[in-house]
Amino acid sequence: MMGIETIRRDIDKIDNEIIGLLARRANLVETVAEIKKDRSQVRDEKRIGEVISMVRTQAEKTGIDPDFAEELYRTIIEYFVSFEMKKFEKE
Repeated sequence: MMGIETIRRDIDKIDNEIIGLLARRANLVETVAEIKKDRSQVRDEKRIGEVISMVRTQAEKTGIDPDFAEELYRTIIEYFVSFEMKKFEKE
């Protein structure tokens, strides 16, 4: 049986991986923001719906509460939409 410290180290490693993945996502969002011509292209409700649907499906497959996964991703999406909007305000 693993001790609590070992488990916490494993959790810390996973948290570091999550942060790394969010950084990669941020870089991709920044690239996409440069392609978009104006603010009206930032919030794409169709794309948001597709992402949320995919996240919920993947959550169900992996045993994570789909409501939790959706809430988390809506937070992530809103952050990046705001990030993109700020880029347009600077231009």
